[in-house]
Amino acid sequence: MSRSRTALVAGIAVFSLPAILIADPFLPAEPRALGMGGAAVATADGPNSVMYNAALAAPSMRRYRTGLTFPSFGVSLADQEEFIDAFDEFDDSNVIDRAEIDIRAFNDTFSLIQQRIDNEEYDSNEALEQDISLLSADLNTLDGTREELKQRIEAMSDKPITFEARASGAFGTRLGAWGTGLHYQVRGLGGGLFLLDEQDFGLIDGSFGLAANVVSCLEEAASGDEPDQDRLEECRDADLPDEDTTDDFVSEFQFQGAVMQELGFTLARDFHVGGRTLAVGVTPKLVDVDTFDYIVTVQDEDDVDFDDRRDSHSNMNVDIGVAMAIRDDMRVGASLRNLFPQSYGTVEGRDIDLDPQLRVGFSWDRRMFTLAADLDITENKPLGFGPDTRFLSFGGELRPLSWIQLRAGYRINLASDSLIEDVASVGVGLSPGPIHVDIGAAGNSNEVSGYFQFGFRFGS
Repeated sequence: MSRSRTALVAGIAVFSLPAILIADPFLPAEPRALGMGGAAVATADGPNSVMYNAALAAPSMRRYRTGLTFPSFGVSLADQEEFIDAFDEFDDSNVIDRAEIDIRAFNDTFSLIQQRIDNEEYDSNEALEQDISLLSADLNTLDGTREELKQRIEAMSDKPITFEARASGAFGTRLGAWGTGLHYQVRGLGGGLFLLDEQDFGLIDGSFGLAANVVSCLEEAASGDEPDQDRLEECRDADLPDEDTTDDFVSEFQFQGAVMQELGFTLARDFHVGGRTLAVGVTPKLVDVDTFDYIVTVQDEDDVDFDDRRDSHSNMNVDIGVAMAIRDDMRVGASLRNLFPQSYGTVEGRDIDLDPQLRVGFSWDRRMFTLAADLDITENKPLGFGPDTRFLSFGGELRPLSWIQLRAGYRINLASDSLIEDVASVGVGLSPGPIHVDIGAAGNSNEVSGYFQFGFRFGS
């Protein structure tokens, strides 16, 4: 396979990422939560808090009367098993092209031997053995390249890479005893995976086997006191390896993902239970989902037509949340998202499942700081490629001045057999007057996320 074709496959993979994480863990939807490790169910603030817990729209749970957040956007990229490094090493090694070059060099050397056989120039073993030595050197080079090719392809195989891009806007206001909210968000989630087909190893091993047979044949012809001319004639007509062997590789990149649009309206109210205030909220929402599912072989030179690989779906769903102040400065909450399980088909006949997600949270809120922690009760399955997730998130916000917020957090994945490493996060918020600007970032050696949002809040 030529370097241009290798670059094409890389380009397809990179280009496909925005349309493709395919896992739907309970991830932050805005920078404040991201900066606090993902903890938000009992402490999220602002109009888009309803995307974590519908109950946080209730009058007792927010510090403003009317607010608008727009825009809010962010991206996340996860390469838990270092596929990108493996692919970069594969591409930089030029091992596909070198395999073709090594086969061509072997065949060129043998072509000279064929000419000498035709001209009956091998009248002693000395000349024949010299040429066998040259051909054996070419065979050894091909063998080394063959092993390197197999190792580098294996290093890329079965290592998912995932991506999410998200943008949203939200509005919230208080209407008498009710808190209301309206939000819209669009998410592009996707994942890609390189799948090795053992047939490719059979092809490259077969080419090496043909080359090794040629060398063995010549060695047999030179095993006597003088060259065996009949055996040389047989060697002359031996099958040779095809320098275009790699063009027949059938290993493939698989991509699966979804673009999910959500429009939700939230109603929340406070109830007095046992001397405490219990906030209850519900968010019915309209969900539009476009699934993408396609396969690109390493030899596919055609551009992917995304319209042909898309399947569209629409449905209604509901989020439910509760929150309660257990004392003046402490709050607990619980959120159930996607109350009704959904399954979205793809053009390849596979299903992308979106199951209910339950999370609980706690917050301690003082004048100058907030500490919070969230825990996923459900282990959330991936929508496609990617590991299962069950996050424990905790973080804090320090307010040294009334208009500045400094945040830090940490996230741990408790899911069994998960490859996701712990993630640290930081963030900052600026709120001069009614203006609110927030930035958050999180990451580790194999994952990175960044979010930004802008908005206004009025009243108290």
